[in-house]
This record gives sequence, structure tokens and C-alpha cells, in this order.
Amino acid sequence: MIATQSSAYARLPTFSAVIDAFASGLGLARNKEDALEALGSFSGRIDAYSGSPNRPGLQQDILVLLTGSNEVLRRVVKARLLDAESALTNTRAVPLVTLAKECEGWRRFVEVWAIPWITELLNDAGQYPRSVLDSARRLLETHAACGGDTKSYLVTWKAAIKRAIPQGVSAPEFRSILARLDHRSQRKLTSIETDLVNLRQEIQNEIPTIEALDADLEKIRHIYIAGIATMRLFAAATKIMPEHDLPALITAGLKADINVRGDSPREVYCRRVHVYWNTFDPGLERSLRYEKIYCEQSPWNHEGFSQLRTENAATDPDGLWLPAIDFTEGYWHLCHGRNDYAKQCLQRIVDSAGGRQLGEIAALAASFLIALRLNEPKVLKFEMLNPLVRIRIDNISQRIEPHLDHIPTPFSARSPWPDPSFYDQHLMASVIIFNALPRIAGVPLCNPLRRFDAMLLDLIKQSGQAGTRFSEAARNRPAIEGTSVKPYQLLRDHLYYRDVLFGRDPSKIPHLPGMDNYCMLPEDEKLRLLRFVDPEQFKKDLQSHDWDKAAST
Repeated sequence: MIATQSSAYARLPTFSAVIDAFASGLGLARNKEDALEALGSFSGRIDAYSGSPNRPGLQQDILVLLTGSNEVLRRVVKARLLDAESALTNTRAVPLVTLAKECEGWRRFVEVWAIPWITELLNDAGQYPRSVLDSARRLLETHAACGGDTKSYLVTWKAAIKRAIPQGVSAPEFRSILARLDHRSQRKLTSIETDLVNLRQEIQNEIPTIEALDADLEKIRHIYIAGIATMRLFAAATKIMPEHDLPALITAGLKADINVRGDSPREVYCRRVHVYWNTFDPGLERSLRYEKIYCEQSPWNHEGFSQLRTENAATDPDGLWLPAIDFTEGYWHLCHGRNDYAKQCLQRIVDSAGGRQLGEIAALAASFLIALRLNEPKVLKFEMLNPLVRIRIDNISQRIEPHLDHIPTPFSARSPWPDPSFYDQHLMASVIIFNALPRIAGVPLCNPLRRFDAMLLDLIKQSGQAGTRFSEAARNRPAIEGTSVKPYQLLRDHLYYRDVLFGRDPSKIPHLPGMDNYCMLPEDEKLRLLRFVDPEQFKKDLQSHDWDKAAST
């Protein structure tokens, strides 16, 4: 569902918001609280979309609905969804400085981005008939030939279903249901499936074979779902554009070659960005001024920022440049150890990010606030920083970090590469970004290992003493502040975690006497410590590295 806030400004939606609208249009039955955008945890968002070992995700539901059993078409649609996710994620990392309202941003997004994506999917489906997508394409092409509006689309759809019912088959109950549906019908997929089950019972005695019955019902099902889904999408779009515009634009895209110039995907992407930005910031004048402010490297001081804000208030009554000023000032305060002032500036950016497209300064502000929170003495519960993590994720471009598929551990020179949760990855990435700040002498680094490092020397001693045990509570207590990384994981994969948290610049690595001592231990003493910390996981790692086989030979 396309929802807008009156106080929000034009911006590109997140990929999650687009998928929510798409799923709603397809009639996939989901509660409001199950919408991806409504989930407080980004890990929960990922599981809800991509699936988990226990249940398929929304992506799978969409793929099955659109492509049926056609695995080739399914791979094509999945690739299209990945391309859309990448395009939206990377483009949201660019600031959009505008006073245009959110509904206008949605409308332009539909015209510039969504309609080309939809027509690409429909054109793909033309190569793979017998799917919901292909049925939607055929319906839209027939509708375009009639030259009608959304109400005539209803007539086109109903006529297509009636033609799909085998000649001579009456099906009065199903035809009665069909007659009651209009262009405002919001029939859920579950209701459609119930209608089709009832239709099977209604006509099964009139069809000569099970195979023929299955084929007829499959064809009807594709047309039924395709028609309802397209009408739901048309209805949702009426909140941001005239009722007839969306079907007209889609059918126009189907008629035309959307890439007549043979441009590369990169060129197509850049053209869409240019068209979208030119609507709200012609010539990028505002964006360039915005960027100039937050990239300013002048020798600022506290009084200088007060003067800048006073001057800006006289020329910028709408506060367009305030996030850039807040970022510049917050950055300066961080570099000078004035964390309380920095937090105020950074929090204002984060608070604004829900209604404006601030770009990567929103992600950086969230990252700095995460690192500041990790440095505070109060213990953090896992996922307590989810609101900041979401701001960071929703405003940062995609980065593919190449790495080997193995890493040295006390067990092997080629142990599996660690796979921490997305939440943990973003917390750790925030640390290295914060520590990269050009701080003046004496301003402390972020060190989320400080508590564990302080007890590590004593832990090493205990591991060599007979009769001592590491408590269950200590075993499950996070070793990296705020994350789910346990002591055993940190010690086993210490090379990975030190590198991810602090990098390799010695000036950006905090003092870690415990970890330094652990790194210098002989391998057999590291193994002894690992066994002391978590005997069960130690046994599993021995088995996964085939140490039990080596010991028996």
C-alpha cells in the first residue's frame, strides 16, 4: 500500500516499502504489522523477505505467484528484483534537497522507476507463457487495443476469464461471483484460491479428464489473479496519480521498446536518476550547495557554527540546509571530543531522516551515534540500537566487500569465514567509521571490546587451573558490546573481528592488552582456552575440522 505523510518530503521509497506496496497489490494476505517497513528489526525484515530455515519469505511468495512452476522465469524475476533493490539502495544514499511533498515523490517514482520495471517484467514473461505475469501482459495488451479506461479493463478481464472456461461448461456459481466483482474489488489471494477450489468441484463432472481439468483451472487461475492484481495496483496508484494514468503508462511501455538506444544497464540507471532529480532539483543547484556545506573543511569553532546558523535562518526559512549544517557541526564536535554537543547535532539528522532523503550523512550520523552508545558504560542489550541501524541501512549505498572464503584460527589456517548477523555487521562497521575520524590528541577511540579485554588475562590464567569453570552466564554474555558475538566466537575468529572492528592502522586500534596477550599465545594454549570457554562448541569445531580423524590416524 502506498502511504504518505503530509509532513514528509519527496524522496525515493525504500525497497521494503516498494515490496510492501507490490505484495499488497498482488493480494498476498498479510497483516499490517507484518509489513516489512513496520518491522523494528532489520534482521526480521530480512527473514520476512528472504525467508528463514523454518518458513519461506515474502520474496518466495511473490516469485511463486508470478511465475508458477517456471524455474527459468523465476530466476529472471528474482534477478529483476535484485536489480531494483540495488538501484533504490544506491540512489537513496544521494541527498535529494526539495520542498516537494512525499506524494509527488511517489508519483514520480512510479513514472520514472516502477513502470519501466513492471514493463520489463511483463516483457520478460512474454517469453515464458502460462504464468500470472504472462496473463497480466496479455490482459494489458488487449486492454490497450480497446483504448479504454480502468472500468473497461474490468470488462476485458472478465471476458478473458469467460473465454478460459471450456465451451459448454456452465459454472453458474463461479460466473455469479465474477459478475459481482468490480474495478474496486480488493479480493485477497486466499479468497481467489477458495473460488477456484469451488470451481473445480462445480465443473469436475463436465471435464473429461483430470489433466484437462487441471489445465483449464490453471489458465483460469492465472487470468483471475492477474486481473485482480493489476486492478489492485491501479487502485493503490489513485492515491498519487489519476486513475487512468498507471494502466495507460504501462501499456504504452509494452508497446514501445523501452531501451531503443541499446544503453547499458548503467546508462539506463543514470538516465532515471537524472530524470527523477531534475523534477525536484533542476540543475542540482540545491544538492550542490548542500554537499558544499557538509564537505566544508574550514577551521570551524563553536562560535562560527552559531553564526552560520544565524545567517542560514535569514535565507533558509524552510530549513533545507540544516541537516548539512548539523552534520558539519556534529563532525567537528566529535573530532574535538565534545560528544554531548555532537549527539545533539547527529540526533537532529536522524530525526529528520524519516521524512527527507538526506543521503549518506544520515547513515554516518547513525553510525556515529551507534559508536558513541557503544562507548558508554551502560550495558547494551542485543538489538537495542535497531532504530539507528535501520537509519544507517536505509541511507547507505550497497558495498560488496571481497574476501577470502577462509580465515586462520587456532584450528586451521583455512577455517570458514565468519558470518555474523546483519545487525552485528552494522554495529561493527560503525566502530571503524567512528575511529577513522581525524580526532585531536586525547579524544578516545570507540572500544566495544573493553569489558571483555579487561577480564581476558584472568580468563587465560583460569583456563590453566584445574577445577575452574567458565560459567554459563559468562559464556553467553556478548564479548563485543551490543552484539550477539560470544566470547568463544571472538577468541576463535579473533583475527577477523579485530580487523572488522578496528582495521589495520595502529593509530586507530585501542589499547587491548588482553587480546594482545592472547594473540601471542602458542596455538595449543589458545585451543585450551577455547575448550575452557565453551567445551561443546570446541568439540563441534574439532569435528568440523576433522581433528577427530587426525587423532585416530
